[in-house]
Amino acid sequence: MARLGSKVAVITGSSSGIGRGVAVAFAREGADVVVNFPGSREQPDAAAVLADIAETGRIGIAVEADVSTEAGAQALVDAAHERFGRIDILVNNAGVAHSAAVEDIPVADWDRLIAVHVRSVFLVTRLVLPGMYARDYGRIVNTASQLAYKGAPGFAHYTAAKGAILSFTRSLALEIGQRNVNVNCVAPGATRTPMLADVPAEVLEAIRQCAGLRVPRLRRGAPRPGAVPEPERRRRLSLIGDRTLGSWRGRIDRSGPAARAGRRLSAEWTPCGLAAGRGGLLRDHPKA
Repeated sequence: MARLGSKVAVITGSSSGIGRGVAVAFAREGADVVVNFPGSREQPDAAAVLADIAETGRIGIAVEADVSTEAGAQALVDAAHERFGRIDILVNNAGVAHSAAVEDIPVADWDRLIAVHVRSVFLVTRLVLPGMYARDYGRIVNTASQLAYKGAPGFAHYTAAKGAILSFTRSLALEIGQRNVNVNCVAPGATRTPMLADVPAEVLEAIRQCAGLRVPRLRRGAPRPGAVPEPERRRRLSLIGDRTLGSWRGRIDRSGPAARAGRRLSAEWTPCGLAAGRGGLLRDHPKA
């Protein structure tokens, strides 16, 4: 039985990498999907995602929008409402990455990275919440990173942005209160996606050495297009399925394994990405 039957999911940054894999996985579980991409360069990738979604029998639309801007976020949400009439699920996944030592980061690069990662989460979430509150139903999943906990040389701006997403998610979960709307965060280990294509190999190696990440041997042959590592697929599905989310109401868990890892919002599944990204593998993920 499809776990997301007839739900409408908006996934920012979903023309490639993890976002693409999540979009296709959600469609296979019965959701109609709004695929978001930032510019014309990514349009062919978005079209390929729509083709994969069509093969599942679900409906997909692609929306070009820079969700780090108010106008772009509004355009994305408006397009979803115009086509489907509602948004049940939001996955904030838009991201960029480049490496530089703190003293070498141009202010414009810092501002852009914070805008794409953090500002977009705020802008799109802010727009979808009123509709979710009105229907008393909604699922929001934000994408952070294990590097938000570990840190990484050359990625101070990236890890700062991901840490901000974690904090935003915790606060919003408390703010939502007793509504049937849930917000959670996944924190994947470093995943080799097109976003990291421009990061020098020596920088990735430094991250592995610093954070204790392991890299499996590359397998022969290209992974199936649109695939997403199975743990990532399960995490996001577990965070939005109705059967596992009913108890997330902003309580604080001060006991058990969650408390030993730091104060956590309580739930059957630990929100804010605490159960995500275990092992910290730097995995290969297909480009869309």
